[in-house]
Amino acid sequence: MAIQRRVAAIGLAMLVLTIGACQSTTTDATSQPVDPTPAASTGNDTSSWVEYTAPDDAFALKHPADWQPFPEGGRTFFSGGATWGSGITVGRYDKAGLEPAAWVEANCGRQMDFGVNKPDESGGLVSCDVPLDGWTSTTVDGRPASLDVSQEACCLDFVVFTDDAAYVITSWGGTSADRPLVDAFVSTIHLEPGG
Repeated sequence: MAIQRRVAAIGLAMLVLTIGACQSTTTDATSQPVDPTPAASTGNDTSSWVEYTAPDDAFALKHPADWQPFPEGGRTFFSGGATWGSGITVGRYDKAGLEPAAWVEANCGRQMDFGVNKPDESGGLVSCDVPLDGWTSTTVDGRPASLDVSQEACCLDFVVFTDDAAYVITSWGGTSADRPLVDAFVSTIHLEPGG
């Protein structure tokens, strides 16, 4: 019984440390304090947001002025700080000739990388919780899209398919709970703006 209490106490201590690390305020490269949680007051007014075009011209959008874009591979993170406390990711991926449901099944398995507190695509691009036919229908840039709230309690995912690509838009952390902010962000996205 004493061993079980010790194991439970150690587990509880690890959980408290993990939660504390995820909620801490960090600093950016200029050593200025950065609150990684985007301001909820941004609301639906995107008039003062900053325009951004992906390096490969895969998409263009507007983001809150106090956020920064962080391109990484085929995706770009948008967040209030490089520690990724919360934010929105937009990525363009090869459809590999797959139909949408097969593409989601082949690319599911995403986890959160708690070491850096952001979605880790090494295991997949979306959650495996629900097959595509269980997602909610919506639109992004006037195109049919699918929306899912992952059971892993980290993310809100939008998937949009074009002729040869799959776009994955993922909000995580505090942004997942702020639907007006996420919806405003998604409303500014233009897919394949040069195409």
